[in-house]
Amino acid sequence: MSEILACRRGLVTTMPGCGGMPGKLKLSPNFDPLAALIDAPSVSQSVNVQFQASLGGPVYAYVFGDKMGNISISGTAFAGLCDNQNNSGIKEIIDYYNSNRASQRSEVVTVTYGSDSFDGFLTRLELKPKDSLYMLTSFMIVINTLPKEA
Repeated sequence: MSEILACRRGLVTTMPGCGGMPGKLKLSPNFDPLAALIDAPSVSQSVNVQFQASLGGPVYAYVFGDKMGNISISGTAFAGLCDNQNNSGIKEIIDYYNSNRASQRSEVVTVTYGSDSFDGFLTRLELKPKDSLYMLTSFMIVINTLPKEA
């Protein structure tokens, strides 16, 4: 784990440190931006089910399998790096989306969260200004995941 240090507004660098990670996230093909930080991954899955109440009191559940889920990966993109490598976190995020979105890629994207893996398609990118003084942008990418086989 690295510690994040800012040298000038909007620029960031990392130094080796000894922190921990509550949950490890890996996105394949390789998503490893230098000037962006993932701070809020979320996984959402649900079952395709219909409940029917009867007049006598029992409730019947009709299960039709699993629905597609989605994984949202949110974070902060920095304007660049302190070592002037001309890396912009915003550009790294946009380039990853453009290369791996469902309309440009026939293979699934694999997200490994902890010890579980999910296959799906990269379907959405959102960028929003976060802090104009420090030139920070928040981002969110969404992967629609396929139902898992039982």
